[in-house]
Amino acid sequence: MIRVLLTLAVAAIVASGCCMDRYPGLHVSGNQLVDKHGRAVRLLGVNRSGGEYACVQGHPPMAGPDGRRAIAAMTAWGINAVRVPLNEHCWLGINGAPTGYSKSHYRAAIRHYVGRLHRAGLFVVLDLHWNAPGTTRAHGQQPMADLDHAPAFWKSVARMTIRSRSTSTTNRTTSAGSAGATVAGYPRAGAPPAWSSSCTRCARPARCSR
Repeated sequence: MIRVLLTLAVAAIVASGCCMDRYPGLHVSGNQLVDKHGRAVRLLGVNRSGGEYACVQGHPPMAGPDGRRAIAAMTAWGINAVRVPLNEHCWLGINGAPTGYSKSHYRAAIRHYVGRLHRAGLFVVLDLHWNAPGTTRAHGQQPMADLDHAPAFWKSVARMTIRSRSTSTTNRTTSAGSAGATVAGYPRAGAPPAWSSSCTRCARPARCSR
């Protein structure tokens, strides 16, 4: 299970970017993240909340200071990674997400913020944090990614990271209410069945039984 989670966490790493000078060839080996020399890489980071809730509540995506001074304050703590939680519906511009803060506006805000983090020498974990199936609005965490919208979300995120030649990792979902062991400093998903079922709370349950 740990290997599966780590593999998901580095699924969208692109092998060129500012952080690859520090940790080239980042990949999974056994239950660890390692560089091209096989040396273990430990992510020590912070969570920069805002991207998951601000847009759907009618506010600019980052909800607070996100410039160089704010990033410098974080790097002063000795971190090397920042998790940026995202909202599925704001990214895709669906299910009533505010027009002025979603889709291209939202993506641009995230892309620019990720760029500033990279220029500060930080890894970025892009996290599908708030999502929901069907026409339900993404107002909170789910145990797992939904089949209705998550594939389109991650395809779009992947296109952005490839175009920007970024060195971001991705976290497919953050488990709501999970506890106990962590992977790379972040909570493990709750129960293994959530991972084996391919989706959760589908608008069309028959699709979840495949």
